[in-house]
Amino acid sequence: MELDSNLISWTRQEEESFFTALRQNFEKITSRAQSKNKDQVKHYYYRLVRRMNKILGPELSLDAKNSKDTNAAMLQWWSLLEKHSCKASKLHLI
Repeated sequence: MELDSNLISWTRQEEESFFTALRQNFEKITSRAQSKNKDQVKHYYYRLVRRMNKILGPELSLDAKNSKDTNAAMLQWWSLLEKHSCKASKLHLI
């Protein structure tokens, strides 16, 4: 059975690279998270949007097409995770 390459976990360093480069486009993020390809970076981005929307609920949900607001929210999310030494990819929300 072949694993979907988009579902391969992200290391703490790769997540840090992702959030550091978040203000840039997917190609630039990919160049910083060198072991991930553009499709994996895009998948990670949209997966995080879905996770955050589960927390925020329908009234405050993020629109992935509004990159300015979404990226600002993701940077705040990362700041919170860093403060509590959490890995974004390890948060499994119901």
